[in-house]
Amino acid sequence: MLQAPSRGIARALTAQLATKNVLLRAASTTPWYREEISSILTPADGESVASVDELRHLMAVPRGRGVVASEMHAQGRSPAVGGYETLAQRKKQDRIWSELQRVLSSVEQNHDVEDASARMAAVADAYTVALQAMSRANMPYESMEAMLRHMQGQQIPVSIQIYIAMLVQAKGSAIVQVLRTVKASRAAASLLGGSTPQSPLLPTDVESLHYHAYDALIRTIHSRYMESTTAVFALANYQDLYAAVVAALPPLDVKLLERTIFPERLDKLAVASVRAPAMCGLGDVVLDRLDELQEEYAGRSAQVPLQAFEAAIEAFPALVHGLTHVPEATLASLRETSSVKSSPRIKALRRLERSVGIPMNKIVRKVQLTESTKVAQDAATFDMYKASVFLRYISNRIDGASAKETRAVVAHDAMVAADGLIQDIEDMYVASRPAADLLPLHVAQLKQYFVAASRLDRRMPGNTAFQDELVFRIFRGLDTLCSRKDDADLVLEGLRYAFRALVVLFRVSEATMVLDMKESLFPGAPPRVDDYNDLIMVVCSNDKTRFDQPLQLLQRMHNQGLSPTPLTIHRLVLFQLHQLPDGKRAATAPKKKLVANLKYKHMRRRLPDWDLDIPAPEFHPLQFYRAKNQDASSVGDIVSFMIDWHNMTGVAPFGKTLKLVLEYCVRHQQDATNVHEMHRLLQWAHSLPLDPATQVYLEHLSASVAADDTPHDAK
Repeated sequence: MLQAPSRGIARALTAQLATKNVLLRAASTTPWYREEISSILTPADGESVASVDELRHLMAVPRGRGVVASEMHAQGRSPAVGGYETLAQRKKQDRIWSELQRVLSSVEQNHDVEDASARMAAVADAYTVALQAMSRANMPYESMEAMLRHMQGQQIPVSIQIYIAMLVQAKGSAIVQVLRTVKASRAAASLLGGSTPQSPLLPTDVESLHYHAYDALIRTIHSRYMESTTAVFALANYQDLYAAVVAALPPLDVKLLERTIFPERLDKLAVASVRAPAMCGLGDVVLDRLDELQEEYAGRSAQVPLQAFEAAIEAFPALVHGLTHVPEATLASLRETSSVKSSPRIKALRRLERSVGIPMNKIVRKVQLTESTKVAQDAATFDMYKASVFLRYISNRIDGASAKETRAVVAHDAMVAADGLIQDIEDMYVASRPAADLLPLHVAQLKQYFVAASRLDRRMPGNTAFQDELVFRIFRGLDTLCSRKDDADLVLEGLRYAFRALVVLFRVSEATMVLDMKESLFPGAPPRVDDYNDLIMVVCSNDKTRFDQPLQLLQRMHNQGLSPTPLTIHRLVLFQLHQLPDGKRAATAPKKKLVANLKYKHMRRRLPDWDLDIPAPEFHPLQFYRAKNQDASSVGDIVSFMIDWHNMTGVAPFGKTLKLVLEYCVRHQQDATNVHEMHRLLQWAHSLPLDPATQVYLEHLSASVAADDTPHDAK
């Protein structure tokens, strides 16, 4: 009778001990919501791409077909290029958002914790972790802002870590808004007081605010340049934004940071603090910041990192950004300066204008002073009319030459001013190091020449002068670079930037020269597929190109053991499609006759009769070569080209490449040959490893083709 109670007591004690151990483990481990939120960021199965079933549902409606087409066009596109957001990205964002809402709702409804302050602390911590997870997952800033408003509406405490996480995704005016919110919330807490006084910002928090604010400004400017548009914008707006960001940042105690922050993080902050004003075109601010950094680093017996000087050189594209929108008043005033009027071309045209005016004045006096027959007067009047036409033509040529020379002067002055800043940065770099090697800075300059070409060339009207100035500096940098063959990695990097800059400028001969230079200087360096892809793109962009020219580059790749990429095949197929009849750039399209050239030839025939000097004709510097006859190609040649190179290298074309060829065949179904080639391409494409969007598109097209062929089979 006594044993039963003892067994019950033992079991009760064991249960209590087990419960106590569980509570101890729970108190010593990470909260459950942190682990669950961390697991949410792990990609789910099948989330990397849109599923076939989802795309089939979209393909069933007309509006969804445009989405499927956009999925195909996104193939091979750089993630840095803004714009389209794929279905997989949107699906991932929707999943993360819904699962975060589920976890946060569970934390808010958890009544196991009786202490209200502890429960509120857990809720605030859960929201902090959720916003940090959204920042790491590149969720839209608007979603993070909505969650912050919900916290403020529910009076959930907002920590500084939340604002730091929001800065990671903020752009434009949102950067200043976040920083001002931090300042306002802390000021309000200190004024109103409360049960829990506001703790001061830790040095790590201040460092994070500064770094992420500068980084957000850098990303804002970079994303504006990466837009697929040629819209012109002024950097003055971003200079004002930089000033507002600096004014909204909390004060920085350098001595305290040196004692509490790792040197690597201080180096990253130093680079960001230089790069932000450099991208805004604030050259004086960049130099002042470098002076401050040299004093700070000298205080702890260290050197300013090389990356800070390389970041300062990023001011070069920003300093010449003004060439994209030179005011007309400035151009008009420069046309009257001696540097424009004294150019050889304008002087020659002025002499020609005066020379043509002499016989015209003689004809006018002859008509006015002499009495002659009506036939003679009509002939003289006709000669006077022709001379006046030539004078108007020459006057227009003078205006065009003046405008061209004016832009050349503006481009030269802007480049010289930017060169002056680069020289000041190099002088500071040499002064900060006893044995400074300028080779890394020369490579950084070539990189910025490429950046300037990619950002500004397509946004600049009359960009010939800008191109000439930039090409001159590229080859000047290569002269210095190639004399240092001992450091192969840096020289190869500089050659790569020079080649890409010339490709962006569509300078085929110069780009080919740099590619040959690299292969001759470093024959052991492995060739790059990207170099040939870029060169093929430039060659194919010229409507005077024969197909054998990019084909020679493709064969050169193959001889060096390089397989073409789907992007290579896409560009070559697109070029061949443009040469077909009714293409965007049809080979049989009639060429417009230039009236100015006809007038110029007519004037050259008449000028010897007037005993005048004949000026040399002008040639555009981007005129690479002229093709004699275009190669005749057909859809069958394009299909055979894709099949042959796939059989030889195993490279499957993009879905968007197949789509372009199939759409051409559908548009020209009246030709039985095109229908046959469409069936051949469809049959071959079904044997390829296709992405879901291409697979669904081909299924839809095959079904529509079969439906169109059914009545003919019945007949």
